[in-house]
Amino acid sequence: MRLTQQLITHKKHSKGFTLIEVMVALVVVGVALPAMLFRFQIMLDQVSRVEEKNHAMWLAQNKFNELKLKTLTTQRIEKATKTQSDEYVDTEFFWEQQVIETESPEVFRIKIRVGKERDNWIASLDGFISV
Repeated sequence: MRLTQQLITHKKHSKGFTLIEVMVALVVVGVALPAMLFRFQIMLDQVSRVEEKNHAMWLAQNKFNELKLKTLTTQRIEKATKTQSDEYVDTEFFWEQQVIETESPEVFRIKIRVGKERDNWIASLDGFISV
């Protein structure tokens, strides 16, 4: 009887986790950690896509401003579709610029599309320039 009382007293005063508690904690961590890593990877992919679209839009705005400045200095605009590639922020982007006539002879619609591949545009900018 005395041995049983010693075991009960020892158990009440002992500190730590049982093997079952440790195993349950490991299972919870083992299930939660891969799910969190998967979500984190999805977030990183989305951030990368948003950054790529942002850079493409900046390039489109730069091309529009270049055309605007050229038109202001020469007082003329070339009515054509131009497709080229440029390296921007260490990435090669393809861009297409269309100059479209409007009902007003002095006003032209400018459409600029940018993408990492030809005909796969990720950003588009439309604007108007007057001559």
